Amino acid sequence: MGAYRYKVDTADLVAGAGSLDQASYKPTVNLSQGKHTLYVQERDSSGNWSSSSSKAIVVALREIIGTAGFSDGIIFSPSMATDASGNPYVVYQDAANNDVATVMKFNGSAWVKTGSTAASTGGAYYTSLAVNSSGIPIVAYADVGHGQKVTVKRLNGTTWETLGNAGFSASGAYTMSLSLDPSNVPFVAYRDAGVGMKTTVMKLNGTTWEVVGASGISSGDTDPTLVVGKNGKPYVAFSDSLSGNKASVLVFDGLSWQHVGPAGFSAAAVDKVSLIVTSTGTLYVGFVDKSQSNKATVMRFNGSQWENVGAPGFSTANSAYFISLATNSSGLPCIAYSDADHSDKMTVMRFNGASWEIIGVPGITSGSSGDFSLVVTEAGVPIVGFSDGSEGGKVSAVKTSYEP
Repeated sequence: MGAYRYKVDTADLVAGAGSLDQASYKPTVNLSQGKHTLYVQERDSSGNWSSSSSKAIVVALREIIGTAGFSDGIIFSPSMATDASGNPYVVYQDAANNDVATVMKFNGSAWVKTGSTAASTGGAYYTSLAVNSSGIPIVAYADVGHGQKVTVKRLNGTTWETLGNAGFSASGAYTMSLSLDPSNVPFVAYRDAGVGMKTTVMKLNGTTWEVVGASGISSGDTDPTLVVGKNGKPYVAFSDSLSGNKASVLVFDGLSWQHVGPAGFSAAAVDKVSLIVTSTGTLYVGFVDKSQSNKATVMRFNGSQWENVGAPGFSTANSAYFISLATNSSGLPCIAYSDADHSDKMTVMRFNGASWEIIGVPGITSGSSGDFSLVVTEAGVPIVGFSDGSEGGKVSAVKTSYEP
């Protein structure tokens, strides 16, 4: 059995180090929230000490926001956003109330419904949410009452008002993704039933919705994720069937849709693609990576090519089912995923500039997490709204109380 010496958060082990006769360590007092590094050396049989090894962890307490399972019943397609003050909003397909789109806001002590009625008048599928610079929530959904075409609404005081016409898309819509440009103009991307489930992007031009470029911009039936950058340009990421289901990203340059880097830039086929753009214009894309045993990989466009952010397949899970990507105020990505190694509970990680680290502990939710949506506040706090398996599929929201 070896002999070890150690310190927490101090690299100098020559004097004042703790000693161990086993290769495990448990702090004798609770560590404060934040990042901590354990430094360790091992002594051999001749009394020589090895070079130091270290391991960093982030201590972050899991905190349910408000009450767990705060919806009336089972939910689908949760989508989260925050206003400029960090107040979280969530929209979801409300199965307990005839599948209407319900939007709720956390007011500091409880989740409350926004508006005097639901955001939709009937069934709403594939709900997606954004909050504009004035703190006003905007919702997009496939409108069952209009042939599952796209409808977008905005909260005006206590009333949800339709932007443009209800059911404005030419055909039925699936897998909605909503984003706002710097002037709060809404864009929406969706799988378009009228063009073989390829992706179509539309934007509001005054009071009329118009197709951006052409309909059906993707190579095939795929789930798009849309962001509009600070430059006002829309970007769409998807699994590209013409490139072996590898990841592709398109940008509209004002005239047509163009690939950002090569088509199919990932190493292999991907699933559950998630796209973000930072305030400085850096694009990140995260996905379930088929070349890494379905673990999570994140890539970044460096201006000329796509490159891995940290190691590919960095997630701790054997498989990462469902992922959601967000960026903090420093422009670094965070990711949430359903962790197969922890009974499909949710794990949240962040990139620290050199490697990926778990925030808190893996599997932070009480039960399995199905659909979910990740946002990061300006203070750097990750918040996830999710379908909570421990609450019968109702919606819950969880955050870490550690603010880096």
